[in-house]
Amino acid sequence: MRRSQVVFVAVLTALLVLPAVAEAKVRTQVLRSGPYQLGGYRTEFVEKSVERPRLSGYVTKMHASLVDGRGRRVNIDSGMLHHVFFNNLDVPRVKGNCNSQPPEVFYGTGEENQSLDLPAGYGYRLRKSDDWEMSGMLMSHRYSEKPVYIRYEVTVDTAKRTPVRPLWVRANGCGSSSSYHVRGGGSPGTMDDRVFNWKVPITGRIVAAGGHLHGGSKNLQMRQPACGNRVLYDNKPFYAPADDLLYTIAPRLHEAGPVQTSWFKSRTGIPVTKGETLNLHGLYDAEHARASVMSITHVYVAPTKKAPPAGCSPLPKDAKQSGPKPGLRASAPYQPIPLYKFNRRHLPVELAEPEGRTRRLPDNGTISLRAFQFSPAKVEIKAGSTIRWRFGDVAEHNITFASGPRAGAGQNGHKGQTTTTQFTTPGRYQFFCYLHPMTMRQQVTVTP
Repeated sequence: MRRSQVVFVAVLTALLVLPAVAEAKVRTQVLRSGPYQLGGYRTEFVEKSVERPRLSGYVTKMHASLVDGRGRRVNIDSGMLHHVFFNNLDVPRVKGNCNSQPPEVFYGTGEENQSLDLPAGYGYRLRKSDDWEMSGMLMSHRYSEKPVYIRYEVTVDTAKRTPVRPLWVRANGCGSSSSYHVRGGGSPGTMDDRVFNWKVPITGRIVAAGGHLHGGSKNLQMRQPACGNRVLYDNKPFYAPADDLLYTIAPRLHEAGPVQTSWFKSRTGIPVTKGETLNLHGLYDAEHARASVMSITHVYVAPTKKAPPAGCSPLPKDAKQSGPKPGLRASAPYQPIPLYKFNRRHLPVELAEPEGRTRRLPDNGTISLRAFQFSPAKVEIKAGSTIRWRFGDVAEHNITFASGPRAGAGQNGHKGQTTTTQFTTPGRYQFFCYLHPMTMRQQVTVTP
């Protein structure tokens, strides 16, 4: 072989080897937590330490879903992953992000089926010694028990990347509750616009952002008031088609929410400065009452030491906002949540109202949540009256709003705890316990 041929073969071999070496730095691991026994139309809450990749590097992608023992995705007629989020117990949240420093939440999803997908060159820092914790909410749509798992796929790059810090921002602010009520009663087309004036806790560049929304949501926008209130990104919700099983499954424990929210991504990033105020707008349909909705954006900021130039620089040209997957729609019609009972085969049957006679309650009258029942189950009160709810069981119950002219209630309790709700708008209100939906149902009729 001539010298020129030897050199050619050596160069060709090097070209073939180099990509393999680069690809070897990226690892994708499929992990799972469980099993969890899902059945009896129950809602299950999960909070536990979970396995993480045994690598040091940077998480670049992540996705979680609900699967069976063979790794197949669980269909909605069996169960639902309402939400799940992952904490890094060894990393506190950024100081000043709602003035608290519990463990850092770095990824979350739920019905919107959101994936963490960072731009090229960026990653969430992972250390071999990190401890991860997972919190989730599972909803059952069948009577028989079935073991399920939360499966999560994590892609890690062991090469050096620009680190990002995850910041969770809520449109209802930094209060104790992550949810709030849309009271309803607005004219068609009106919006409930919750706005949080968020002081950015670090200087850097926003390179990615996703969101978590509920049924009735229209937009989740981050705006920059110092620059003409321009929209930096919008985590738009997208809904399943009208014939999807999501709208006919029984029992429906909440109004069907988005099955996708748009994901923002930019390698250039949007520059932000520590102390700068951005406004997060959570927009919902205001015509209908909805209880315990959420408007949470998951913002990923790459910190920088140097502050960006003063003024309003143009938004990055490489910014992308994902559109809807085929067949999805921008909004869905309002569907009030039905009440249910068991039939003889332990299947859910819709009820127009709870069974039994209606009792008249005085102002400050008491309804007991005891023996897995609301007692009395049907009451009538005058507008302006207050109901006192007493939780009489050792087991925890809640008062979940199903339908009515104005949203309310939503409290949890047990072991003698009490709460009160005032009803000022006449109409028919229905409630249930989403932990025990087949036996616990309530109707309150408010007269003028």
